[in-house]
Amino acid sequence: MGQRLPNPPIYYSLAQVRFAALPKIAERMPDVQEALRTDGYPDPIEEVISTFDIDMTSPQPRMQQRSVRRWVSLNAKRTAGFLFDSTSLTYQTTDYVDSESFVGAFTKGLRVFNSSANIQLTERIGVRTLDAVFPKTGEPLSDYVDASVLGLFDKLDGHLQHSFSETVLRGPRGLITARAITQNGGITFPPDLQNLHLALPERITSKTGIHTMIDTDASRSERVQFNVDLVSSELSKLKKYASESFWKTVTKEARERWSQP
Repeated sequence: MGQRLPNPPIYYSLAQVRFAALPKIAERMPDVQEALRTDGYPDPIEEVISTFDIDMTSPQPRMQQRSVRRWVSLNAKRTAGFLFDSTSLTYQTTDYVDSESFVGAFTKGLRVFNSSANIQLTERIGVRTLDAVFPKTGEPLSDYVDASVLGLFDKLDGHLQHSFSETVLRGPRGLITARAITQNGGITFPPDLQNLHLALPERITSKTGIHTMIDTDASRSERVQFNVDLVSSELSKLKKYASESFWKTVTKEARERWSQP
């Protein structure tokens, strides 16, 4: 998004790199978490979570449950931190400032992790953002969100349950998935983003009513030799791609309102 807006709609963002499996990750995580503890992330967590995989090899696809061990390192306010498992590193924050700070924090953590983990192959790099667009009292949501993602909202009688729009584009810059979910109530997280251990800003949690959640995911999948600087550079490009998608989903009037103190 460039420079931070006085009243930004963004409430969650993540950057992730996936790599070839590290079988001995558990042996290396104490050193990683200790280095992060003294570098602004003093709140370590170790946990086992359940995930589900779909087996497409059988005639009838089956869902299989598996347990994943992961490690979490959070800052003191629990507004930012890292998630680690044997195949990925994720940086997440509910206090997004700007693209440079976001990519910089991710890269710094990746260097710390790699000094112990010795990653060999990168498989996927991605960035994802969640924005909650609430109109001011008395103003229509259509003043803030492009009509192309609002569906039939406000065009037919009835109480809104939800309206959903999704666009998926693949090109030279990567894969982008842009979703817009319009609903009534407080903010929510997508089903695949749970147990994040992060605190949300009051400017977001205090809001309720008709709004649109804009979920933007930009990624690039390619199996290449790992290099921290190349990962960081690619992440910056993907963040720019995601930002372009977001700004095409909202109106110029919305940007003007969010720029006001």
